[in-house]
Amino acid sequence: MNSTEIWKPINGFENYYHVSTFGRVKSLARKVECISRWGSIYERTTIERVKVPMDNGLGYLQVK
Repeated sequence: MNSTEIWKPINGFENYYHVSTFGRVKSLARKVECISRWGSIYERTTIERVKVPMDNGLGYLQVK
């Protein structure tokens, strides 16, 4: 059995999320615009991270 994890983009979300051959989902690093509580706009960079699956209450796992 091959234990190498391969990541592929999710259709429609290629620049945001990838899914692996193990079924894990990760969000990609990217720049996002944010609005402060005082109304000023600034840009920040998110980091790449693997999402943690959670039970949705119906017996299925989901990521947010």
